Amino acid sequence: MKSKLLPESRINSLYSDFRNLKELNTEGYEANIRNWRQVLLEELLAGEVILETGPALLEALSDPQVGQPRSLDAVLDFMIAEGSLVPLDKFKTGAKVSLISTVLDWTFGSFLPIPQRSRGTRISNSKGNSYLRRGQYAVLPTIEKKYGPLHLAIVERICKKAVRYSDLVFSRGNFCKKVGFAGHLKDWAAYETMLAYMDHYKSIIVTDLTTVKVRGFEVSGIISKFEASTISVDDQEIASVKDARQQLKTQISHLESRIKDSKSLLRENIKDEKPKDLLKMRLQTHKLLEKNLNVASKNLANVEALLLDIEAAIDRVQLKHVFERSRDVLMSLSSQLGSLDEVEKLVDDINTEKLKGKDIDRVFEAELNGRHDDEIEEELQRMDAEMKLEEQVLQKLSGLKVSTDIAPHNAKEDEQTAINRDEQSSVKEEEQAASAELDQSATEHEERTHEQQPLAI
Repeated sequence: MKSKLLPESRINSLYSDFRNLKELNTEGYEANIRNWRQVLLEELLAGEVILETGPALLEALSDPQVGQPRSLDAVLDFMIAEGSLVPLDKFKTGAKVSLISTVLDWTFGSFLPIPQRSRGTRISNSKGNSYLRRGQYAVLPTIEKKYGPLHLAIVERICKKAVRYSDLVFSRGNFCKKVGFAGHLKDWAAYETMLAYMDHYKSIIVTDLTTVKVRGFEVSGIISKFEASTISVDDQEIASVKDARQQLKTQISHLESRIKDSKSLLRENIKDEKPKDLLKMRLQTHKLLEKNLNVASKNLANVEALLLDIEAAIDRVQLKHVFERSRDVLMSLSSQLGSLDEVEKLVDDINTEKLKGKDIDRVFEAELNGRHDDEIEEELQRMDAEMKLEEQVLQKLSGLKVSTDIAPHNAKEDEQTAINRDEQSSVKEEEQAASAELDQSATEHEERTHEQQPLAI
């Protein structure tokens, strides 16, 4: 194997038995582990979710010049210890492994000490190049990368379209097909590994050997009314009916395609004047296909009716839960109201207080209306007196004579200026006298008003 990630200058060291460097040259040992880990995760296992160890792996990594790597077991043991590789049987039982330690270790360039194991990836006392033990391991970094788009597909294709419980239950095959596993994973072993990851590590589904049930946060409102953590017998039956419906749809589609081809072939044979025996055989085949299509269509209708009955029963269960919750709410609220006598007493108290408030409002309204009429009458009298006084002042001002003649320009200017000054002085004195008379009249009016106003308590 020619790797772009393995530097040519270090090929001999990387392919040698460098296990003794762990004590003699720690930095060199760590560098070799780091380089091999990068090659495995970024090249050999970039699209693989399962790693199979053994002679085949050594052969895949062999170099034409130096042969097979002699210390690959040390690399694999480290990756198992850090959690990048998980024994497949342990992975499928749900033993969760965290990648936090892995990220921190490689970020800071340090290594976790590999715990002592009674069983490593090297076969003890092995002879020749077949020193690597056979085994299967889940490649957790690759699984995590492939999980992202598959999770998005589950949300878009299932969760957002689900309206009832049966929309969340599938057979394993139908679930993988609906989500689109084929576009990301290569075989059924990879499918099962991803299903185990979704179940035990992400809790977005729950699955058994035959059935898958979606239980993500997006559908918690639907799934909460039923058992979400296990696959029940009802779940298996629902999945079985839906699987039968899907199979019948596929069968009908296949029969329709065959009938179309059979009809086309029969017409060509008739046109080419083929032997009658051949034409009879073609026609019999065509009629048999049509008969099978008719039977499949009836079966599909029966299955559809059965599935509708199941969905109706699920709706009734959900409605029962709604009624139960509504009853509990009503009972809780009724208990807060207390007894009927207490409610009646409360209503009587409220009516009594309302009557008191109305009586008080009537008293205030009568007093305020009386005072309001008196104030309006006094305001009208005051406005009438002011208007009469303004008319008297205007009459006096209108009786004054003001000269409008204009003297020629520059003719007797000093004399005219003196005359104007006298006239302005006279007018000003008359205006001051009128203003004083107006102020005196207003003052007398206010005094009379004040004497007539009653004392308010």
